[in-house]
Amino acid sequence: MGNSDQVSGRQGAVDRPWGRGINAGSLGSFGRRDDEDGYRRHVPNQGSGKIQEGGLPVMIDPGTPEKALSVLGETMGADGMVQVKNAHVSGVSYMNLGKHGLEFLRDLAKSGVRVSVPTSSNPCGVDVKSWKEQGITQEFLEHQLEVNKLLESMGVFPSYSCTFPYEGPWASGLSVGDHVAWAESSAVVYGNSVMGIRTNREGGPSALFAAIAGKTPAYGMHLDRNRRPALYVKIEEPVPRGPLEWGLLGKFVAERGQARVVYL
Repeated sequence: MGNSDQVSGRQGAVDRPWGRGINAGSLGSFGRRDDEDGYRRHVPNQGSGKIQEGGLPVMIDPGTPEKALSVLGETMGADGMVQVKNAHVSGVSYMNLGKHGLEFLRDLAKSGVRVSVPTSSNPCGVDVKSWKEQGITQEFLEHQLEVNKLLESMGVFPSYSCTFPYEGPWASGLSVGDHVAWAESSAVVYGNSVMGIRTNREGGPSALFAAIAGKTPAYGMHLDRNRRPALYVKIEEPVPRGPLEWGLLGKFVAERGQARVVYL
């Protein structure tokens, strides 16, 4: 493109292997990557807004999520709505939510809504097995466990992982061009670039609303016109080695690119 920048850059040679941590909140049967039955239990049946009432499935109108998404779409100048294949909710930690966020989840769960697409969750705010050793208070633990329970009651799979959207089993069902609603920033970058799926960096509530409604406003990275590169970066030899060099390259590109789409 005529207005695009041509940039090339490289950094010094420092190599350090990745350390792969396990989030404390992922400990337990549902958090295990080999818990395939757990994964399947959290893949919703077809139909938006299905709940159980008196043991019988009924259809409800998830008015609050639909209305919130509509307002978001109007605010962002969206081109209508797009159906999403799955969703990923952030802001799961009680440290992020606080008492008002917890009250919001209580009200939403009490209304009986459930997610209509496979929906996973970001890390929670406590290691439920070692909370005492970490100096976590009993009060915080109880609030966090209630958050987890409320999300699960709405059908959210307790993955408690930032990488589950692209490393978990649901990722294999996604194709280039598919729309999702992810609220984890690192997954959004990976998904839009490496996987070629389409998602904005959702907020926690908007991702949950999208999961319930099965759709999200069509703006930002969901639209072709916003995905065209405006900054081209050419990597010359030697190619960066290790996470530090790639991280420095990422910092360099981000500082030059700002809010523009980058082609590396």
